[in-house]
Amino acid sequence: MTTDAANGEGAETSTQPQMARSTHIASQTFAPAQTNALALVALVSGIAGVLLLVPVLGPLVALTTGYVARRQITVRRQDGRRLADAGVVLGWAGLVLTCVIIGVLVLAPWI
Repeated sequence: MTTDAANGEGAETSTQPQMARSTHIASQTFAPAQTNALALVALVSGIAGVLLLVPVLGPLVALTTGYVARRQITVRRQDGRRLADAGVVLGWAGLVLTCVIIGVLVLAPWI
């Protein structure tokens, strides 16, 4: 603290620098993350593999696109992780279902 000796008053002033206050708040607009297209392809082909019984093609497409979509979603910070996960699960389920059906058809004559 210092005193103002020029006019003889004991006015106190601070020696610390004052920080400027800003009332301007930067408005940031963020674009919503895009849904990964391969995640949607994985889900649709997984559903086709299980419900429509597309024997091998549906599950293989679902697995391939699902795993690629999961990687892209992580790297690109996109939406659609649950779609890709559902496509992978349905792809594995369709592949297992296809193997069971083929196994039953092959073993049917001996049962």
